[in-house]
Amino acid sequence: MKKIYKEATKNTPKLVFDAEQGILSISGTSSPENPMVFYSEFFKALDDLVIHGKTQMKVTFDFVYFNTSSSRCIYEVLKKLKNYQKNNDSKIVDITWYYEADDDDMKEIGEDIQDLLDIPFNIKEKP
Repeated sequence: MKKIYKEATKNTPKLVFDAEQGILSISGTSSPENPMVFYSEFFKALDDLVIHGKTQMKVTFDFVYFNTSSSRCIYEVLKKLKNYQKNNDSKIVDITWYYEADDDDMKEIGEDIQDLLDIPFNIKEKP
């Protein structure tokens, strides 16, 4: 399975995906000019994970900011993870959504996405 590592830039998040190790992490700011292009390689890797994945996944989201276009991509990532867990009953997807202590909006976004997808997450204030 493909490993993906993208370092954060001013407008794009740090993205780490290693299906063999069961790690997925997205952090920072997500406001690329075209989020679908930025996340496309990642979407393909997640589709492959749903079909061929055999590991438990530890997933972290740690955003400072993301724009509306990116929110659609984040939602799509979570839908793919839900499908992974659904198709692999014995596999666990452990999702943690981090937010800053004074960022009630980011906390609420995590709660809203959790409710929309009916997928359990840990929503935690950053230490």
